[in-house]
Formats: sequence, structure tokens, C-alpha cells
Amino acid sequence: MTDLKSLEQHLYGDTEQRRFDTVLFGVFAGVALLLAAVGLYGVLSYSVMLRTREVGIRVALGARRGDVIWLILRSGLALVLVGGILGGLAAFWLTQLMRDLVFGVGASDPLTFSA
Repeated sequence: MTDLKSLEQHLYGDTEQRRFDTVLFGVFAGVALLLAAVGLYGVLSYSVMLRTREVGIRVALGARRGDVIWLILRSGLALVLVGGILGGLAAFWLTQLMRDLVFGVGASDPLTFSA
């Protein structure tokens, strides 16, 4: 007997690769979320920059502050909704690839999928 290990060490060794994969997926998901947020901010900022004169005219003609903010946020909300729907459909379709990585629940389980 040359390689003696405790039970905890054996269990840790058996699950080490899966834990690493899970952490790696989490890091990539966080980076993707950050990139999406920065991209959305950039697109919305550019859209507002192009409409600066329009916003100025609306304010000069008596538009309320809330109406102008809603005008700007509505375009950003439309982008978020379309992206969310398309991303959700793509993610639902791609769950087939990750079916082996999910234990104890189905890959298309609504609670797990929404989380």
C-alpha cells in the first residue's frame, strides 16, 4: 500500500473535474452577463446620443421628464425583451448538450432553467 488516502480525499478526487467544470461554466456565464450588460449600455447610449436633438425638441415643446425617460427606456426594454426571448429559446434548445451534467433534475426543469 503506497498511496493511502482518506475517504474525503478519494471523494474529492472523484468529483474534482466536475467541480472545476461547474466553476468554469459559472465564470463564463458571469463574463457573458457582464458583456451583455456593457453591450446593452453601449447600444442604448449610442441610441440616446443620436436622438439628443429630438429629446431637446420634445423638452422645449413641453414634454414631461417621465415621458422622455420612458421614450428612451422603451427602446432599451425592447432590446432586452427580444434578446431574452431569443436567448431563452436558444438556451432551451442547447440544454440537450448539457443533459449529462445535470444530476437529479431534468435539463428542461422550469425552476432550474429559469434560475
